[in-house]
Amino acid sequence: MDYFNLAGLIITFTGSIILGFALIKSKSLIVGMAGTMFGSNPIVEKEYYKDRKLGIVGVGFLVFGFLIQIVGITLHILGYVD
Repeated sequence: MDYFNLAGLIITFTGSIILGFALIKSKSLIVGMAGTMFGSNPIVEKEYYKDRKLGIVGVGFLVFGFLIQIVGITLHILGYVD
């Protein structure tokens, strides 16, 4: 396996962990988000913004990791890398 594929796999793996943080919530946070409040729920708003940021970073890592793997495979197929 060449360095492009290894780097791509590591970056893709990191992206999946980052997305996991955005998707998996603690029980106490779920209770706070599910609670009703007059006007708006600041806990929910804060979590949505955090999830959005983590989601963007996680997806970015996944896409970048896959692209690096594609470059590595393409270079291997074309004979530039052994």
